Amino acid sequence: MREIEFRGYDGAEWVYGTAVNYDKYTNTWYLLEHGGPDDDWIKVSRVGQYTGLKDKHGTKIFEGDIVQIKGHPTNDYIPIDGNHEVYYNEHMVLCVSGWQLFLQLPLVTVVGNKFDQPELLNN
Repeated sequence: MREIEFRGYDGAEWVYGTAVNYDKYTNTWYLLEHGGPDDDWIKVSRVGQYTGLKDKHGTKIFEGDIVQIKGHPTNDYIPIDGNHEVYYNEHMVLCVSGWQLFLQLPLVTVVGNKFDQPELLNN
């Protein structure tokens, strides 16, 4: 079974927790912080769930991360090398630019996320 974990930005730093809650009336996300005092719900933005996958260096991959693929064997005739956003497609398959993420893992390195470094996607 995969680990369930979320991250969100609290305005100063990324915080990690075990659950999120969305208040549709105030358009606000809340995260239950790991090891927080009394299981406090913290107001956050930029929410993403841990995918259950790690890059080739053991770094956890979250929704919204930007990963770099380098050295793909088909790159000469099907360009895939470069930076890609991690997302779920309409079939709930984890993807990077339409490619299934789990098939690319030996070539993947997390280089940032779409919130803090959107310029990394301009390659």
